[in-house]
Amino acid sequence: VHCVSNNMAEVCSAYGLDRSKVLINFPSINIKIFNRTVPYVQKQDATLTLLSVGRLHWKKGYPYALLAVKKIISDYDIPIRYEIIGGGPEKEQIIFMINELGLNEHVFLLGNKSSQEVKEKLEMADIFLLPSLSEGISNSAMEAMAMKVPIISTNIDGMGELIDDSKDGFLVQPYDPDEIAQKVMSLYKNFELRKQIGQQAREKVKQQFNLD
Repeated sequence: VHCVSNNMAEVCSAYGLDRSKVLINFPSINIKIFNRTVPYVQKQDATLTLLSVGRLHWKKGYPYALLAVKKIISDYDIPIRYEIIGGGPEKEQIIFMINELGLNEHVFLLGNKSSQEVKEKLEMADIFLLPSLSEGISNSAMEAMAMKVPIISTNIDGMGELIDDSKDGFLVQPYDPDEIAQKVMSLYKNFELRKQIGQQAREKVKQQFNLD
């Protein structure tokens, strides 16, 4: 049985699978492709750009990211832009929620993009959000880490095997927009921390999740 994480192997074992029949084969990415062409720098304007990549599906937890963005705008009044790459069945629901929360000028659904276009967006992003409710080990998260973009992810399934909390990314509890907002603000206020997290994130992917 091929499992993409130790967490998945443990779940299978709970159903009686013999662990001797399990192969843990972590997903990996080509870090030669996902490699920055411009340095991660502090922008001259104050706009904070957040990015998520993944299909518009309930498992991806986008409503909680939207609530976090709303809280940041309401409580801290900082200029923020949240871009979501991907298409899927929950598009209408997400558009409705964006309108209901008054986030039309802050949240942008970009649809499906090529790998090159995703890379270009990653180079423009300040923080990568993965608010998922269910995830094996996210390839999009690995791509962001390889691009030295600091990541905030929910601590679900195998994501704790990719991210060492507070070292090469941040892990938050699922269904918790307040904690997402808190982590975003801590990174917003500390560019050096963002840069350090991003550098360590690329090193993690290079050493453990490299396609080579």
